[in-house]
Amino acid sequence: MKPKIKPEDIILDVRPIFDQGGRPCEQIDRAMTALKPNQRLILLAPFEPTPLYSKFAARGLGSRAQELVDGSWRVEFALDTPISEVDHEATHLCCESSGS
Repeated sequence: MKPKIKPEDIILDVRPIFDQGGRPCEQIDRAMTALKPNQRLILLAPFEPTPLYSKFAARGLGSRAQELVDGSWRVEFALDTPISEVDHEATHLCCESSGS
């Protein structure tokens, strides 16, 4: 069972960006930068964003991923989450991990 969404959580649904042919890297980076210790970033994506796991882990954030019934993914990133709790392997890529 997924934890309830708290008012301080940041929810970012990037599915519409991908639907329009865009890449949400800037929005994801902004959300990651804005994340405070008591917050979670809840990312909704059309596929499992595997490159983000290492990118966020490099900043000390763990992740918990769940594939949804419609085939999209719900991924939580937070400081208090064990690094890389993933339901199963991915076959798609999102934003490349960068040194920034």
